[in-house]
Amino acid sequence: MEIKNSYLRRSPVRIRIWNDVKAEIAISDVKGNYVDSKASSALIQDISPTGARLLTHLRFPVNKDYHIRIMITIGEWEFNLTGQIVWRRKDENLYMYGCEFVPDRHIRQALAVALKEKLRLMNPERQRIHLMYQQVLDAMLRPSSSMDASL
Repeated sequence: MEIKNSYLRRSPVRIRIWNDVKAEIAISDVKGNYVDSKASSALIQDISPTGARLLTHLRFPVNKDYHIRIMITIGEWEFNLTGQIVWRRKDENLYMYGCEFVPDRHIRQALAVALKEKLRLMNPERQRIHLMYQQVLDAMLRPSSSMDASL
C-alpha cells in the first residue's frame, strides 16, 4: 500500500455510494502543463464536496505534480472535477485511490447540493441522517471554515 505521509482525510463526512457511480478519469496536467490523455472508466465508492475514493484499472502516481480530471454525473448534475491523488492501494486487479479535489467554493457548493439529493434518494426515510449531513455540510462550506482557507 502506498500512502502519502501528510494525507489526512479532510472531509468529515463522505457519502458511501450504493451501486457505485460510474465516472470517467484521466490525467489533466503534469507540473502545470496540460496533458491530452484519454479518459477511462472508474467507480466512485464514496464522495464529499472535497474528495472521493475511486476504483479503476489505471495506475496513477501519488504525486502533487499530477492532476487528474474526473467527469461524473450525480442525478441531473454533471461535474468535471480536477483533483490530485493523495493515496493509492492495490485491490486485486484494480487500484483504489483517495482523491482530493482542487478547492473551488462554487463547485463544492454545487457538489454538496447534488450529494444531499443523492443521499435523500438513497435513504428517503432517514430524515435524521439528512439533517445531520446538512449541518455538517453547512459547517464545512462556511467561509470561516479552515477548509476554505486555501480558496
